[in-house]
Amino acid sequence: MANVGYARVSTLDQDFSLQLDALAAAGCDKIFEDRASGVRAGRAGLKAALARRGVGFHSLTVAIDITTPGGRLMFHLFAAPGQAAGSERAADV
Repeated sequence: MANVGYARVSTLDQDFSLQLDALAAAGCDKIFEDRASGVRAGRAGLKAALARRGVGFHSLTVAIDITTPGGRLMFHLFAAPGQAAGSERAADV
């Protein structure tokens, strides 16, 4: 399986170089990039990266790796309260 990387910066003044170096050092064969603010919905690079088959998530800076069973469990445990809150807000509308 190929390693896929994703780098994002928010402004024109920011530089991808440190992220790209870290992703290359981690063995990423293909790296997708976006220059977008955190609130912007459309991220073409992220969508392209996630559209690849078999893509998981492994953070280079935080101990999160959803390519392992334990990592997937932690991801779902952290995501569940947010999903439940979203369902409650939708029901209130």
